[in-house]
Amino acid sequence: MDIQTLGNLGDFIGSLAVLVTLIYLAIQTRQTVTIARQTSLSDILERRQELMAQLMDRDFIEVWGKGCSKQQLDSLDAQRFTSFAISFLSHVQDVYIQFKADLIDEKVWEAERRLIAVSFTQPGFLDWWQHGQQFVTEEFAREIEKSPTTYFVLYDPEACSWGRPEGGIFARNAQIVKSE
Repeated sequence: MDIQTLGNLGDFIGSLAVLVTLIYLAIQTRQTVTIARQTSLSDILERRQELMAQLMDRDFIEVWGKGCSKQQLDSLDAQRFTSFAISFLSHVQDVYIQFKADLIDEKVWEAERRLIAVSFTQPGFLDWWQHGQQFVTEEFAREIEKSPTTYFVLYDPEACSWGRPEGGIFARNAQIVKSE
């Protein structure tokens, strides 16, 4: 075997090594992207649970319900309403940013979009939004303002059933009932 043959053999082996390395890196990159997407989704669900936990607190849900239905709030409750609205909008905006960065799929974004759309059926939230939209990017504000507002589900205490009303605004007839 002469030097040229050995050189050609060395080039061939080197090319195979580069090919194997590229295949390995492609597999690693795919796994990294999958892990990043799973982590993003897990973080989204965890934050959503934290936000929803606030809405399970009877005292807070009363504040949120009053604010959404344009009932009078004292200064402390107005701050609680604003703080929650900003937290909620920040969460949904982050989901939108992750969607635009292709870290989550469209189905996840649409689920979050439906959550925020419920707020846009609330007269008190809409009043707040006129000033509160400053806390999100203009692009995100335009995106959620064009979201359909047909996603809400209401409980009818008289019929003891859940339903999706054909029309109307959720908070139009909202009543805050204090438990004894």
